[in-house]
Amino acid sequence: MVKLKFALLALAGFALASCGGTTGGESSSEAISVSDGTSSSEGTCDTTVYSDLVKLKLDYKGRDFLKDGIAEVALQRHVDGDTSRVRLLDENGEPYGASLLCRYDGINTPESTGDIQDWGFAASRFTKHLTEGAAHIVISSNYNEYHVPDMDGNDRYLVYVWVTTEENPTLDDFKMVNLMLVEAGLSPAQGVSDSIYSDYFYDADFKAQCEGNYIWSGEVDPENPDDETYSTTIQELVENKRTIVDKETGEQELVDFDWTPKATDTETTVYQVSFECYVAASYYDGGDNAYVYMDYPDYETGEMRRYGLYIFGGYKSYLPLRHPGWHLRVIGTITEFGGNLQITNFKYNDLYELPGATVILERNDAEYVPVTVTAADIANSNRYVNQIVRVEGLHGVEKDSWADESSGAYSLCVADSTGSTMLRAQDSAIADRNQAGVRINHTNFLDYFTVEGETFTFVGPVQHYVSTSGKTVENQLMALNNDTVIFDD
Repeated sequence: MVKLKFALLALAGFALASCGGTTGGESSSEAISVSDGTSSSEGTCDTTVYSDLVKLKLDYKGRDFLKDGIAEVALQRHVDGDTSRVRLLDENGEPYGASLLCRYDGINTPESTGDIQDWGFAASRFTKHLTEGAAHIVISSNYNEYHVPDMDGNDRYLVYVWVTTEENPTLDDFKMVNLMLVEAGLSPAQGVSDSIYSDYFYDADFKAQCEGNYIWSGEVDPENPDDETYSTTIQELVENKRTIVDKETGEQELVDFDWTPKATDTETTVYQVSFECYVAASYYDGGDNAYVYMDYPDYETGEMRRYGLYIFGGYKSYLPLRHPGWHLRVIGTITEFGGNLQITNFKYNDLYELPGATVILERNDAEYVPVTVTAADIANSNRYVNQIVRVEGLHGVEKDSWADESSGAYSLCVADSTGSTMLRAQDSAIADRNQAGVRINHTNFLDYFTVEGETFTFVGPVQHYVSTSGKTVENQLMALNNDTVIFDD
């Protein structure tokens, strides 16, 4: 097994410790440590720690971010270097309501989700450690007064993110994560010409370029897996197996092998893989995504069994992912989201063959036939995760069901004669069954699925769900569109 390592600075310690160094116009005597192969021009570059100079100006206590553009929040989920999901706090300091998707303003870190770019994992870890290790997090918008926040073209709130480890902080105790990322060389200053902090961003950017850290190093990121591709199967990926071939004898051996991505303070282990598959279903969520599958003999019983994976296209358009039935050889990177293995860093070009990209083996539009299972099968086994399945005779159960008005997300307990499981839906995905095009909402969600004496058939994907707290672990049926739920009446 190849493990990709680099000597990353101790993120939590560096990010907050370095901010406590100097104030005013004084300079720091400590150079920022960088990854292998990079070097700082110590003694010739600006040594000012700009993240020490920027202070939080507006009082955030008791403020409503959606009205005032500033508020304390709780981290719900870390996404990547420049994106997080947060929740607002009530008067008791408890998270409430739907999450807000926040895009860090003034920066653009390398990608580490849909695409994998050099230094993307380093930037993601940097932000993760700062936000997860903070005692308090404040988000603010680009105004020197209380003001309704701005959003970008993808409905994300543009924010500056402030963190502190102090339990009872003053405004001066907060440090801006956006500026720290620029200062560390993990993002350029981008789109800051109208920023109220523009001078600090530009100066921090020039300093990082002079030091030659990370994105300015000219070095290849040792965590980017493009240098080696593992030929495997969906079955091996799901079962955590790998076929090893002896170079001298040519003999093959199947060994245990954990494909799950691993991340620590100093390294990330990721794998670029190649495997054959058929497209089971395509799914559009701002870009082309797909569930793919192959059938193989079970390792223990020898009986044919279906194995599935989800391909996240990263909000881009890809021809092969739009055609159920097509036979592909996929090349991508194994990542994990919400407890599910998935393929990211997907590459394909319609006009010419792209080296290291997915290949269309056969343009076959044969209809996918889902495996018929029961609610108990879904709830009690992971073997159907990332597969398109068919579950018949379901009805809604109000117990354990909930609807979130602000996010349009719904979770419903559903049951058949064998047991129960959870069904997840969005109001934008399901139309009212009278075919009038009326969308369900928080007031009629339970009524929609719980008509007495009526049942429905579900045809769609199964996903494994792990809550951010790790307390909720379960499998869920995912309602993607109006064709997912078919009422028996």
